Amino acid sequence: MAAALEVEKGQESFLSAGPEDPKVPRSAGQSWVELETYMPRDEAAKMEQKYEKIGTTGTAMSFITMMFGAGVLAFPKKFSVVGMPMGIGMVTVAGLMSIYLCCTMNQAISRVQKRTGMRLQGLDDIGFACYGNAGRLVVRSIINSFLVAKVSVYIVLSSQNLTFIMSPPAYRGWVIIGSAVFISMAFVKSASMLEKISFVSVVCSVCYFFPIIGASLYAHFEEDSPSAGCDFWKMNAGGFTVPSQEIFPAFTIFVLGFGPVEVIATARRNIVDENRMPQAIIGSHIVTVFFYALAGAVGFWGFGEAVDGDITQSMRNGDDKWLTGYGLAAAVVVNLVVTIPITLYCLYSSLEVTLGKMSPAANAAMRVSIVLLCTVIGLLLPYFMQCLEILSAAMIVPLSIFLPLAIGPKSAHDDGTPYSWSRIAFDLVLWAIGFGCFFMGMYSAIDGLKREMKENPDGANPFAKPWF
Repeated sequence: MAAALEVEKGQESFLSAGPEDPKVPRSAGQSWVELETYMPRDEAAKMEQKYEKIGTTGTAMSFITMMFGAGVLAFPKKFSVVGMPMGIGMVTVAGLMSIYLCCTMNQAISRVQKRTGMRLQGLDDIGFACYGNAGRLVVRSIINSFLVAKVSVYIVLSSQNLTFIMSPPAYRGWVIIGSAVFISMAFVKSASMLEKISFVSVVCSVCYFFPIIGASLYAHFEEDSPSAGCDFWKMNAGGFTVPSQEIFPAFTIFVLGFGPVEVIATARRNIVDENRMPQAIIGSHIVTVFFYALAGAVGFWGFGEAVDGDITQSMRNGDDKWLTGYGLAAAVVVNLVVTIPITLYCLYSSLEVTLGKMSPAANAAMRVSIVLLCTVIGLLLPYFMQCLEILSAAMIVPLSIFLPLAIGPKSAHDDGTPYSWSRIAFDLVLWAIGFGCFFMGMYSAIDGLKREMKENPDGANPFAKPWF
């Protein structure tokens, strides 16, 4: 292990080599943190040398822009399941849990760097430092699976929203068009172009909230409001009336909205004062909890229990689509047209590290195959809510809950400062919550997918309807 760590140390030593060039200020709202986490080490080093470090507020803003995403479109639906009081409470608990897990990862990275002298770029580095090659393999497998699932869900969502804006082409026609575009972009080997356009996704993500709130207000006050007579509280004299089997699946979706765990190492390298990382983590989560609770509560208040899993699809009266629906769909599409190539780039870079050196032909085949795999998933499973639930339970829970809980105590033990019994007990509670989210979330997602396929058999049959 010691010898291997020295190799890793050597690979990172060039970060401080060479003459100092004038550095460019980095935009606080720029979506750079995920790109730099997954890109090759030499390219990440160039970016680190190019840009100035950013302050606590800038780092918090980067976390916020990373957390704001497509998951918020599903929050009103989950609020309609658990009610406003429990929904707001669950979003708050998910945010607090994410703060603890992100701070746990931050502490673990600090311990490993002080003990070994390594400069950690991603979770696979700390997985290796704590558990050797097996740890690195597990972490890379989780990350690669997560990125494939993430792109697949994004393709489903973008195609559904393109269909909302303009149809024909039908949903699957848009999937094919998107696939052709993303295959053409699969051979981008540098992140510089993606970095320049990444600010677009930040702007669009923030813009999600305006049409959600505006359309919800309109829906609530219209003459035949879908929320009329709705039970917003899900409570009676005996307590909450929410079915117990719905609690973990809903909480799993809320967990999806947080947890920038995989980019903590990158953020640490780029913040002016590493000791201020907890403040950046806490501040970003407070803002995110507020807007998530607002979007979920107002969306449920406006559309009631009739709200769709993708709230965009609720912004219509039959075939008469609302202007806010067009605005939100356009923001989603523009955001994902930028985000999908960035996520694919991260996936390609991660797979290149995992698979080792490849010939140009093999590398090209790998890139095209990934896009085609995600396209096939999009063609066969055009169900956003169910796909999002599977992503949350199967990928987010291991990445954002299990990994920090496994790495934190191991790094503390290796550092000679093992956890106290009270912290071990608290972590065991979080392990139990994580397993509940994983198993109950997966069961609910698969059961919901079966029901949706039974109610809409044409949806899972790519040959049932014309594509264009």
